[in-house]
Amino acid sequence: MITYVYKIVRLESRSRGTALLSGYCSTAQLRYRVGKKTVPKFGKLFAFRTLKAAKAYVDAVSPSYTIYQSRATRVTRPPRYIGYASTELSTLRELWAEFWAGRRLNNAWYRLQRPPKGTVCCDSITLIREINHE
Repeated sequence: MITYVYKIVRLESRSRGTALLSGYCSTAQLRYRVGKKTVPKFGKLFAFRTLKAAKAYVDAVSPSYTIYQSRATRVTRPPRYIGYASTELSTLRELWAEFWAGRRLNNAWYRLQRPPKGTVCCDSITLIREINHE
């Protein structure tokens, strides 16, 4: 079943052009393209159920982030806690692989926090259109 959600991304300019990257993570990011389905190699993608929740998050974290109305598949409630980890890419990959496999995490390089209000998990996300959130 396809559901509409709101995905937060940030625009990054590089020598190879401009990229839309997930707004949450600074190193282990997925690239998004408008109209193209994005599927993670493992785990889920985070988004917001409502535009109101997405706007509240952007206003609190970084007004420079962009909100996209998106199509998502298999939208579910998020886990009770999500892990925020070291910025080292290999460590992040290990954390998320362990996290989504349902294994207990006992390492010192992460901390758990409740997901932002209105967060949902998705198997895939397709950005449809940019939302003016000002």
